[in-house]
Amino acid sequence: MEKEALDNEILREIASVGGGYGEKLEKLILELERILISFAYINKRIRRSGSIPLLSMRLALSLRKRFNRIKDEAFSVRKNLIIYREALGLTSHREVFEIYPIEKFKLGQENSSKCQVHDRTEPTRGETGPRKEDNSHAESP
Repeated sequence: MEKEALDNEILREIASVGGGYGEKLEKLILELERILISFAYINKRIRRSGSIPLLSMRLALSLRKRFNRIKDEAFSVRKNLIIYREALGLTSHREVFEIYPIEKFKLGQENSSKCQVHDRTEPTRGETGPRKEDNSHAESP
């Protein structure tokens, strides 16, 4: 095998691994959006009925648990993508946080039909996570 062919094969493999993280993140973000829509519908149903039906409560609780699990998984995959990028020698990850803004997804009682964007300062060179007061999901270096 020629050196050029081997180099091309290595580059394809490197790209496929990084692309795998991106595809996984896109699927997880889409799932978060679906859960927000479902949660908003359940809240609307509860407000319309004037009481809290047991089924709606169970569905809301189930959606909340699923949302938290999916969001935690998205943070983990994004952290792995950042580690992968650092292994390639990339030190600025601002694009990762702009393309995959997991922090903006917040499931709450009010305004649950909308994603609420948290204010944060963009990471500076060498940082791997957003700087904010609540570091419950911040990636560690």
